[in-house]
Amino acid sequence: ESSISNVNTSSNGKLITEYNKLVEENSKLQKQLEEYLDSSDSKRENDPQYRALMGENQDLRKREGQYQDKIEELEKERKEKQERPERREKFERQHQDKHYQEQQKKHQQEQQQLEAEKQKLAKEKQISDASRQGLNRDLEASRAAKKELEPKHQKLGTEHQKLKEEKQ
Repeated sequence: ESSISNVNTSSNGKLITEYNKLVEENSKLQKQLEEYLDSSDSKRENDPQYRALMGENQDLRKREGQYQDKIEELEKERKEKQERPERREKFERQHQDKHYQEQQKKHQQEQQQLEAEKQKLAKEKQISDASRQGLNRDLEASRAAKKELEPKHQKLGTEHQKLKEEKQ
């Protein structure tokens, strides 16, 4: 067992040493990379072709922004043109609905007036019929009374004539 633990300990020590070497090498490589990038950036910034490309890139980005603005403006106009007939149709539908409702209301009012007039005429007809029936009864009663009184009148007229003749 002690020989195994000695092997593990010496093996661990080698691994730790190798690990530390790799960490140190990584650190050196990172420093070299930073130095290279710094020198590369300064070389690039001093390079006239790089500066020209950067200027062109900025111009292209500016133009891209302008194009994007123009696209948005055109899209907005297109959308407005598309929505305009829809809004007009909606307005016309609302106007037609309002006109229809007004006509419907007017029609209902006319119907109510006609119904009220019909009821008034029906009541007047009832009154007229009742009055006519009363007049017919009165006329019939008057005719019956006349028939009854005519013979009496004739008799009185005859008696009056006789009295007149007797007086003379």
